[in-house]
Amino acid sequence: MEIRESGAALNAALWVAASENPQSVLPKAVEAAGGLLLERL
Repeated sequence: MEIRESGAALNAALWVAASENPQSVLPKAVEAAGGLLLERL
């Protein structure tokens, strides 16, 4: 995992943790981080 990918995962985790409603934010965070990871494929 490269730095960019690690940063994307960390940002997604922080986004969920800081949310007032983590259950609704989690799918969006996974989608956002996943999009960055799929760019490399």
